[in-house]
Amino acid sequence: MGKLQDIKRKLTEIYKKYDTYLASIIKFILALVVFVQINIRMGYMDRLNSIWIIMVFALVCSFLPLNALVFMSCLIIIGHLYALSIPAAVIGGGIILIVLLLYLGIAPQQSLVLILTPLALVFHIPCLIPLAFGLTAGPLAAVGMAFGTIVFYVLRVVNSSAGSISGGEGETLAVFGEMKTLLDSIAKEKEMILMLIAMLAVIVVVYVIRKMAIKYAWSIAIGTGTVMFLFIKVIGGAILGVLSIELIAGTFVSGVLAAILQVFIFDLDYQRIRKVQFEDDEFYYYVKAVPKRKKGRDINGEY
Repeated sequence: MGKLQDIKRKLTEIYKKYDTYLASIIKFILALVVFVQINIRMGYMDRLNSIWIIMVFALVCSFLPLNALVFMSCLIIIGHLYALSIPAAVIGGGIILIVLLLYLGIAPQQSLVLILTPLALVFHIPCLIPLAFGLTAGPLAAVGMAFGTIVFYVLRVVNSSAGSISGGEGETLAVFGEMKTLLDSIAKEKEMILMLIAMLAVIVVVYVIRKMAIKYAWSIAIGTGTVMFLFIKVIGGAILGVLSIELIAGTFVSGVLAAILQVFIFDLDYQRIRKVQFEDDEFYYYVKAVPKRKKGRDINGEY
């Protein structure tokens, strides 16, 4: 714990000193990772596969708000879908545009969770998203999380159907037939429905528990959320036949990462709770004060 506190202190000092530069660097790295992952999993348009073009796009996004990264990602995805086929562009691109419009109308400030959700699904740690944003954000984070999940599975369905898509050069009836097939595949995506249920349930439970005035609320929220996600995925996955060993392992990793996140942003010392009483002209106030952990230990080994 002491080492984590030291790391936290040093990182905080560095970020306060170079916040403007570090913010741009972090956005550049995040944009680069997102664009590279899109190209790895799609890559149908050769021009967009150039690392230099991707780096230019990421550099532009590094100086703009995070919503610029959302828009740029959508444009790259639609470009790849268009290169794949007209049905893929119409269905996949259409769903992405609908999701984007709903996102802008409901929760345009949730760009970070919208960006990170597909990445967490790619790296098999989706539980980290409802845990982290249930702890640090409000209920609106669930909107961005749900939209990010839908986009991920829509693109996965399109990719899995790429071999059977003609490229849009056939007859009109054949094109419409391919569009109907894609829509049916998306609607029958059992894993997407199960993932949405699990992630939405976890973010609500984590948010409710961490708002409670109880000891170790964040730790309890992390543990409860991790167990709930694992339970829903294992039981639901066994019933629907979509159980994944990688996802189970990723759930435990998510819990550990969420615990580390707690140390960095909400580390309280429940051993030094103080109860304070004071009054004004109209009320008596009874306050329970929980101090944050101090940076390092004193000579007696105490915080």
